[in-house]
Amino acid sequence: MGKVEDDVFSGSVSSQPKMVNVHPSGTMMYVEKSSSPKIIGILVMCYYGVVVASSLFSVVGFSLLSSLEPQLSDEIGIPLGTLIIATLLSLMPAVMGIMGGYQMYNYEKKGIWLVLGAIAIGWIVSIVNSALTSGYTGGPESAAMGAAFQGVCGIFCAGICGLIVCIPLFTANHGME
Repeated sequence: MGKVEDDVFSGSVSSQPKMVNVHPSGTMMYVEKSSSPKIIGILVMCYYGVVVASSLFSVVGFSLLSSLEPQLSDEIGIPLGTLIIATLLSLMPAVMGIMGGYQMYNYEKKGIWLVLGAIAIGWIVSIVNSALTSGYTGGPESAAMGAAFQGVCGIFCAGICGLIVCIPLFTANHGME
C-alpha cells in the first residue's frame, strides 16, 4: 500500500462537456384522461338519485294515501311498516352508489368497487324486498316464487350493470387512481 501522495491523476480539462447517451429532444405530447369515468360516474349518480327520490316518494305517497283512505291499506294488503322497512333497505345501496359515482367522477378507482358493491347489495335487497312484499297478496308460495324470480332475473341485470360500471377500466387511458 502506497501513500496517498504517490497517486497521480492524469487527464485534460475541456471547456465543452461531452454528451453521452443523450436522446434527441422531441415534442412532448400531453395525453388527456379518458372522459368515461366522468360520464359513467354522472350516470350512476343520476340513477341512484332517482332510486332515492322514488323510494322516498313511494313511502310518503303511500302513507298520505293510507291516512286519507284507511281502507286502501287493507285493499293493497301491505302494512305501512313493511313498506317503510323495504324502502329503508333500498336506500342503503342507493347511498353507496351515489358516493361511488362521485368517486368515479373524481377518477378514484375505489368508486368503481363501491358501485359494484352497491349493485350486489341492491340485488340482495331486491330479493328480500320481493319476499317481504309479495307474500301479502298471494301467500307464502307467492313470496317464494317472487323472491326466486327476482333473484334469477336480477343477477342478469346486476351483471350488465356491473359491466357498464367497469367500462372506464377497459379504456386505454382511464386515469383512475
